[in-house]
Amino acid sequence: MRGRMQCGTLHTDVILVSDGITNSVYTKDDGLPPEPEEALFKGCGTFAILGLNGNDPRHTLKLEKAWQKWSTGAGFASFRAIQ
Repeated sequence: MRGRMQCGTLHTDVILVSDGITNSVYTKDDGLPPEPEEALFKGCGTFAILGLNGNDPRHTLKLEKAWQKWSTGAGFASFRAIQ
């Protein structure tokens, strides 16, 4: 995700429909999100991923923890994984 969202004046939640496994030039080799370089979503409400699901329960938990860490670093107030 590139760019900056202006969430300061209006409550803004972001919902991403994805299994949470990323495959792009912006991710690490293990498919997990990288550390955010800055809080591009500072002041935004909840970041939710609808469909977050790994290969097994442990992998799903690893994905959930990685995205939780990413959302906090990106500036979101909270994170929610919806399977």
